[in-house]
Amino acid sequence: MSPGIRLFAAPALLFAAALLCYLLPARMAGRARLIAVVAAIAAGALLLSEASLVLPSSRVERDLGQFAPGVQLVARADPATLAIALLATVLALAALAERRRQPLERSALLLCLAGTYVAALAGNAVLLFGGVEIANVGALLLAAGGAPRLRLRARIAFAVQHASSLGLLIAAVALQSNLQTSDFTAVPADAMDWWIAGPWALTGVVRLLAPAALPDRAGRTASAAWLPVGAAPCGLLVLLRLAEVTGTQMPAGVSAWLLAVGVAAAAWATVRAARHSRVPARAGRALALVVAGQAIAMVGAGTPAAITALAALGLALLLGIAAAPAWGAGGDEGSGRSAVWTRAAALAVMGGLPLGFGTTAAILSSGAVASDGLPRSVVAVFTAATAVVAAAAGAMAARAALVEAPPRGRLRGARVDAALALGVSAVAGLLPGLAQTVFVQPVASVAGATATSIDVATARVPGGGWSGGYLLLAMLVALAVAGSAASLEGRRWPAPEVPLPATPPLTLGGPGRVPGRLAVPHAAAQAMRALAGIDGWLVEQPGLALVVAGAIACLFIFR
Repeated sequence: MSPGIRLFAAPALLFAAALLCYLLPARMAGRARLIAVVAAIAAGALLLSEASLVLPSSRVERDLGQFAPGVQLVARADPATLAIALLATVLALAALAERRRQPLERSALLLCLAGTYVAALAGNAVLLFGGVEIANVGALLLAAGGAPRLRLRARIAFAVQHASSLGLLIAAVALQSNLQTSDFTAVPADAMDWWIAGPWALTGVVRLLAPAALPDRAGRTASAAWLPVGAAPCGLLVLLRLAEVTGTQMPAGVSAWLLAVGVAAAAWATVRAARHSRVPARAGRALALVVAGQAIAMVGAGTPAAITALAALGLALLLGIAAAPAWGAGGDEGSGRSAVWTRAAALAVMGGLPLGFGTTAAILSSGAVASDGLPRSVVAVFTAATAVVAAAAGAMAARAALVEAPPRGRLRGARVDAALALGVSAVAGLLPGLAQTVFVQPVASVAGATATSIDVATARVPGGGWSGGYLLLAMLVALAVAGSAASLEGRRWPAPEVPLPATPPLTLGGPGRVPGRLAVPHAAAQAMRALAGIDGWLVEQPGLALVVAGAIACLFIFR
């Protein structure tokens, strides 16, 4: 099979497997699982076989002629295609391997993955629109078996995403009409007027904000958590192709709109995450929107450094929402203390703590806009502030998850799909340079970014390097030392909180409600009390300064 034909065979396998799973009855769920897993592995292997021809900066292309007047049926594989499609395949395999899924759900998951493949391999805007719509149909089918209220939310989400997809169709039709082509490599940057780039960008923005459709409390259907996982890769691809076509010549109005929407979404979601830090599903959903908002702002910046930050934020977002079942967004959370620790880790990773790739992505995003000069460097203040507050909210949510009673799900232990996503996030956090080389750099290459990592544990950021792997290792050593000291002193973990009976809702004048004018002073007082508690704890840790000094010394010794 020639390399060009393999580009068409990979999504064709997924379509065939989706149709076969759709036709199977519910009693044949085991066979549907086998078919889905084998098809996903085979499609990923076909795409991976192109790696030697594509990497580091080449591409494979195959044109089968016109499938509509003036529209070529062309498939193109570049480094960004391989990185995004293979990551989506790994995440899809984790969901397809679950035993409790019905054949209809597996068919929908395969359709979402097939839509991502078509969008990734699309050589023009018309085929990109087709891939996005295929993923839309898969998402709608995925939520069809949920509860009535969830089905209503799924229909609303489908309507919003479908309406936004028309923006990409409008842009494709306009390019076909004006230039007789919508091929990404043939459209000049100065042809992308605001009324073409704006609707195109709207399609990607709505899909990156898909985590807003996640359930706000635990116990929903297991398929609900995969809805944004199916939409986010397509949103990332749509915005990357827009950056590829426009380069650094994004229309000023569209650029300002993307910056404003991204910063506003991140700021609003940060406030929501802080307010609902004790409700895991709401906190996790808000933290995912923070990362999505920052990614949208990077598209508005439009520089090669900003597109590199977009790729890093996209990786953090995909891995974070893939672990959403751990915080209750995908039905059964599991049972026992392992499920509690997985829930806390998922919230911490989504908040951008160093346990995952979120810290590196936040540093890349803030540095990308800060190095761009005024007036866009002002955006760095907001992106850095939202990243810091989101990390604090993630830490509070993780702490609240640890002290809660263990969930009583039907699954024994933690969710396997969430644990797999967290494992990949941990590897990316420990080896940020490797993640930059394997995923971030290939994805950012569509915008001409050429920065490479310093080493496997040090990522290259604007102005220097970020030794995230060494710092994470030093933090783990410090935690091990602190835990050993606490064990020797006979200290114990706090006992899980016993749930209290429900209380009637407070009225506007109730004693427990903080008036709006006092909300900021109240939050400041809480922050001061937290800092005072940390200061008191540091006084009791005479060896901590030595550990930190040793960790800093290791950065210079082993680099």
